[in-house]
Amino acid sequence: MPAGSPWPAFSTAPPAADRTRRARHHDEALTLATALVTGGAADVVGSRWPVRDGPTSVMMAVFHHHVTAGGLAPPDALRAAQVWMLNPLRTPPPPSTTPSATR
Repeated sequence: MPAGSPWPAFSTAPPAADRTRRARHHDEALTLATALVTGGAADVVGSRWPVRDGPTSVMMAVFHHHVTAGGLAPPDALRAAQVWMLNPLRTPPPPSTTPSATR
């Protein structure tokens, strides 16, 4: 990813320090999210704990919808996706028409 890319990077892997050394303090330098930011990612969505693949992939798809079709900034899109996930009456967002979705 080029430095300053407008697309956020995603990291759903729990930090290595949490998996291998739970009794010790978390070391920020060992997370994938930190590596992505250091590598030039404009925004990173990461988790500090293990997450299930199914619900996470749905939330990331809704997040992507809010960034692309909704035009929201990544922090606002993440919040919108979180609120959508918590809504028991939610309906799926419309299909994406972005170039990346049609490949």
